[in-house]
Amino acid sequence: MLQEVLSEQLSNIINYKIANNELSEIRIRRNKPIVVFMKGQPYYICEKGLTCSLDNAIFATKEMIDDIVYKASDYSIYSVNEQIKQGYIMLENGIRIGLCGSMVIENNQVKTMINWTSLNIRIPHAIKNCSLCCFDDIVSENGVKNTLIISPPGAGKTTFIRDFVYQLSEHNYCLNVTVIDERGEIGGGENSGINLGNFCDVISYCTKEQGFIQAIRSMNPGLIVTDEIGTEKDCESLINAMNSGVKVVATIHASSIEELRRKKFFEKLPVCYFERYVLLSNREGPGTYEGTYNEKFSKIVKWWSMTVILILLIIFCFGLIGYKLSAFYVSRKKFFSSLEILMSNLELDVSFSKDKLKNLILKNSENLNSKELVEFCKKYFELLDKKQKLDFELVNEIKILKKEEKDLIFLFFNSIGKLDAYSQSKEIKMYQNKVNEYYLQASDECKKYAGLYIKLGIIFGILICLLII
Repeated sequence: MLQEVLSEQLSNIINYKIANNELSEIRIRRNKPIVVFMKGQPYYICEKGLTCSLDNAIFATKEMIDDIVYKASDYSIYSVNEQIKQGYIMLENGIRIGLCGSMVIENNQVKTMINWTSLNIRIPHAIKNCSLCCFDDIVSENGVKNTLIISPPGAGKTTFIRDFVYQLSEHNYCLNVTVIDERGEIGGGENSGINLGNFCDVISYCTKEQGFIQAIRSMNPGLIVTDEIGTEKDCESLINAMNSGVKVVATIHASSIEELRRKKFFEKLPVCYFERYVLLSNREGPGTYEGTYNEKFSKIVKWWSMTVILILLIIFCFGLIGYKLSAFYVSRKKFFSSLEILMSNLELDVSFSKDKLKNLILKNSENLNSKELVEFCKKYFELLDKKQKLDFELVNEIKILKKEEKDLIFLFFNSIGKLDAYSQSKEIKMYQNKVNEYYLQASDECKKYAGLYIKLGIIFGILICLLII
């Protein structure tokens, strides 16, 4: 249909040099470059197709705009004047040409529009299955819920409801559906070829008020679908239909639930009338599904989303248990590594320093890598300050050590400071050799079991999830 209204130059470019199945809008402004929108992104048109450079862009002229309007009206402007008064001309297949120009107003009423300066050609696309993302949220065993589809302009509302009506038929819901197609965008007009399913009736080119009255009086619909409610009269028509027992699916312009609730005419709609709100956006291109909300504007979480969250939580918990078990072996390795460093430094300081024992241990324990050893040293300092002996209960608090290891620690800290420098140095080396044996043993255990427990925790978590599923 586009080739019948566009110039031969534009028609050839669109048909043969760009992917017109991705084309959603053509913006033609007098003396400005022609802009097209592909998947929501703007480009200029040039002889070779698309460009981002103004140097090669094709500019629109007054004659080009006039020619498109004349062709769109089949050279009979008067025959589409009612549409022109509302700012557009509808073509077959749901293509709509938005108009800008000079409005002719008499007695506060729009008579027509002349001197056209801008055109916005919107090309609809039937995107199969685009409504399935929330179909089950809207349709249940009890029927279709009153639903409002929310999105900013050009974000896929009309495409969504067109597919939703089609999916009702595909899912064999034998429900009489009436589409109030005010501008011919949903059904696309008489010879559009747009498939709305087997149970749909379309009333086109009328106000919503007229369409709702006609549908309820003569078609006995179970569901009425309409596009872009925007006035108090539109809301009244919806309320009257719902009060008559007819379900309604409609669309509205808003970029968020919060913006929707700020609309003045929407405040007059009792919240209980709509049971579902579907939010679409352009975030990842037109038709991006942002979520479904219930009548209290709370987001509906899909069961599979909850399942995924539960699975991840179970795996995380068992992985954490595995990590805690592995931390035991890592802590043992750090403890003996730090203790060996402490002993080595003490052995040197005892031989060459005349500082007090507490100061020597304090100096050498500041940068230790084991929190258990650091904590033990702090408590040991307190005993030295009080001039008390080391009690085995203090050593026993180090939970990561075995019985023989605790005995060694107890003997070592009870022996330091009681001998001359030579004997003390010799004794520290003896204990250091034993600690080195414990370190090698702890390193070997850490290598064997630390990673193993983490892996076992994750694997066990996955097995539990498989059993639950």
